[in-house]
Amino acid sequence: MPDGNTEFVVDASYILTYLLPDEKDDSARKIILQYQNKKISLCSSGILTYEVGNALVIAIRRNRISSQIGQNLLRGFVRLNIEEKVVLHDHCLSYAQQTNLTYYDASYALLAQDLHIPLLTWDKKLDRISKNNT
Repeated sequence: MPDGNTEFVVDASYILTYLLPDEKDDSARKIILQYQNKKISLCSSGILTYEVGNALVIAIRRNRISSQIGQNLLRGFVRLNIEEKVVLHDHCLSYAQQTNLTYYDASYALLAQDLHIPLLTWDKKLDRISKNNT
């Protein structure tokens, strides 16, 4: 468990590292297992499902995975039932401008900041900004 925390915001990059066969990472697998065993809680921005779904479509189009595997991965993701929280849109837009993040990434960082909990991401820029602003 990173730094002894039990609550985390998770972004699409972290979930995709867990889901995609060519991006497997033991630390992501361990975090998801702890979540499934109810030892930690995960939440995310309301865009998580759309970002994960879009990344799976792209992986299928690029022949990284088959359509059937994509469907199975999406079902597995949905079964995780990660709580998606609302981020205020005008606040997110301002935060994205201030930090030079995309609107999507700003929604994850802002949620972590608002909840005072760490963000789990593999995006180096997002990770740096999130750690500097929490």
